[in-house]
Amino acid sequence: MKVIEAGRMATDAPLMDTIETSCREMYMRSWFWQSIQYQNNDHMGALGRRGVTLLELMVVVIIVGILAAVAIPAYTSYVTRSRRADAFTALETVRAAQEMYRAEYGGYATGFADLAGCSATMAGSNYTVSVNRTSTTAYTSDATRQGRQASDTYNFRIDQDGTQWYNDGAWKNDRKWEELR
Repeated sequence: MKVIEAGRMATDAPLMDTIETSCREMYMRSWFWQSIQYQNNDHMGALGRRGVTLLELMVVVIIVGILAAVAIPAYTSYVTRSRRADAFTALETVRAAQEMYRAEYGGYATGFADLAGCSATMAGSNYTVSVNRTSTTAYTSDATRQGRQASDTYNFRIDQDGTQWYNDGAWKNDRKWEELR
């Protein structure tokens, strides 16, 4: 006769104990249990210690230094080129105002006082804009670098024909401004 004890039959006890033992051993060998044991063991030597070594810290510092050495000059170049857009916009605005003035008065304006919406500071603090009328039918407008843009290589100019000039020591027009952005 079989007796029921705690949810199992008395005759099946040795078999159940064997199955429970096998399951427990499989669980103890599982990656989950081993990872818990790995985290809880203090006697595991260097792998179980918390913190970083000086060598690991130096490797991180070297990697950050290399990234900074590459990223900072690239970022500085990007910012310099983006500030040039202020000069390009200002010079195109002067050109449009000069054409409107010419259409109304028959010649180009001699200065900003005659040009609506134009001033020497219209390109912000990075460029000074100027207008130079050479005759009633010709003018140039220059954007000269200053302030944070003083270390840039180029100054810019536009004339009555819309020709875009740049100056890296001498005035040239063999490249478009878009190439210098």
